[in-house]
Amino acid sequence: LFLSLFYGEQYYVFRGNYWDYFNYISTSLLILKSNFVEILNLNSNQDIPLFLKISREYIFYRPSASLFLSLFLNLSTSSLFIIGFAFKFFLIILILISIFNLLSSLLKNNSFYSRLFYSLTFTFSFWTFYTYEIDALSHLASIPLFIFLLNQTFYFFDKLKKNNYYFLINFLIVFVSLFIVYVELASVYALLFFVYCLLNNDCNFKIISKNLKIIGIFVTIFLAITLPLYEFTF
Repeated sequence: LFLSLFYGEQYYVFRGNYWDYFNYISTSLLILKSNFVEILNLNSNQDIPLFLKISREYIFYRPSASLFLSLFLNLSTSSLFIIGFAFKFFLIILILISIFNLLSSLLKNNSFYSRLFYSLTFTFSFWTFYTYEIDALSHLASIPLFIFLLNQTFYFFDKLKKNNYYFLINFLIVFVSLFIVYVELASVYALLFFVYCLLNNDCNFKIISKNLKIIGIFVTIFLAITLPLYEFTF
């Protein structure tokens, strides 16, 4: 933030991938200024600003990050690039919280400060900032969801045995969110979950057959939410 104040607009507007960044901001502006019916009725042949023509094409392609960014733009549209810059910091903070949550489960004997240190190390590591610098906002927004699910996986079968529907519903909501925000990372998580099932003694035919009804309901809910965007997900 200090560097952005020191270097000015050139620093926080034109980062590593301003093409995608401008697409996200344009789509956010479109969502902010128009309702869904108005967006659908936009015609690229109309005499409208270029950003509207471009964002109309991207409105169905990973819209979640743009949707949340549009909420931030309610603060001010006159300084939309500095707000977009702050939005990326907000996502970084969510990554910090999620990785600290995961490490609190894995490193229970470690002190609070050591877990915080490891969390900060991950948050300011190459991969997080590579994603940050290429302005892959959907990917950046998906990382905390992905890490949160990794942590919840350790408790999944125990909660399933106990019919803890509060946990299971939260798990489903976050997985659906990850699937919509960034389907590629959701696919990676699904693969890891499958491998975890193969290695975990709690995952067996007995527990699956016992919970076929709840599994069927959850699959139905998952499909009902995700199918409207099938062209850009499935």
